Amino acid sequence: MQLPDTLRVAYGMYALSDMSIADVAIALRLKPAAAKSRIFRARAAMRDRLRGVWPKHVERTAAISTREDLFVPVPAAAHPVFGAGRATTA
Repeated sequence: MQLPDTLRVAYGMYALSDMSIADVAIALRLKPAAAKSRIFRARAAMRDRLRGVWPKHVERTAAISTREDLFVPVPAAAHPVFGAGRATTA
């Protein structure tokens, strides 16, 4: 299961491109609250998806608010969001 495009794009802009919520909102033509909601829902979906892979890590990251702490190397074959066969960089 992949994230819906609306969530994946918002989260990617925020976490991977290091954009602020306001910048994500402007880029996607949303209100800041809507952009923040999409980012939150994307993180929640990924956390739920990872729960079976790394239960201890998922519980620990539930309260983490900094982006740097959310990045964890994932083997391409086991990546629950992007699926097998896609290369990941560490």
